[in-house]
Amino acid sequence: MPKILTEEDNFSSFTWKDLPQEALAFIHQRYFTKEMSLEEYIATYFSNTVRGFKNEADRLFEEAKQECLAEGTFPEELQEIQTKIIIKAEVIKEKQKTSLTRSRPKDKNADKRASYHQKIVQKENEIDELRQLNQNIQCSNEQVMIASGRYIQNAEELLEQKVRYDSRQAQYEQSLFSEIQQQLRSKINLQNETLELTCKKEQFQQEEKLEQLYQERNALAW
Repeated sequence: MPKILTEEDNFSSFTWKDLPQEALAFIHQRYFTKEMSLEEYIATYFSNTVRGFKNEADRLFEEAKQECLAEGTFPEELQEIQTKIIIKAEVIKEKQKTSLTRSRPKDKNADKRASYHQKIVQKENEIDELRQLNQNIQCSNEQVMIASGRYIQNAEELLEQKVRYDSRQAQYEQSLFSEIQQQLRSKINLQNETLELTCKKEQFQQEEKLEQLYQERNALAW
């Protein structure tokens, strides 16, 4: 069916938009059930081999629509179907004018803005990597503590068996293992604290640089 785009030139400017099959079924039911099957009617409509066939379908659809509306029997699913839409010429011109007005002028600092964006992304990635490195090292240290704890626990179990033969030596060795475990944990905790402080300091400095990049980019004129 023709969809009118502008009222200029006696509505001669339009594009074709076919009726949906639901509308074709509606037309067929009212006018062509004896002449041809629904499949034949739809096939003829879309074949574009019968001159004026689509124009006639538009006319019949509007005629049947008005009759059914008067009777109150027009299908609700066909309410939105229109055979033509007239758009006033002045409306089109106003939309074109508005579109031009709203269009953004060319960015004078597009290259600089793109460069800042690249630096910002790189700096954000560096900060993320720093956080991840801190987490990985602390996790690794914790794994060392867990592993050493298992070894010391195994050694203590052996010492418990040795007590019955030489309790004094066993107690000495057990005390030694306990001291080693405490020293190891103390050193790892100190290492984690030092690393965390160093990472926080570095992260703070990187975030300040990132904020500076944001400010410099935002200060660029468009």
